[in-house]
Amino acid sequence: MVIEYKLAGDTWFDIPDAMHMPKRERLGYPTQKPLALLERIILASSN
Repeated sequence: MVIEYKLAGDTWFDIPDAMHMPKRERLGYPTQKPLALLERIILASSN
């Protein structure tokens, strides 16, 4: 049996950056984050 180990990356390509997030989410804050990113962080770090 062959097991391939892969390190977890530090870049999530499936979540758009602030320049490409939906217009309804852009509110003009300089450190604004996409809702999908915040949701993933909360789900990964809590029950």
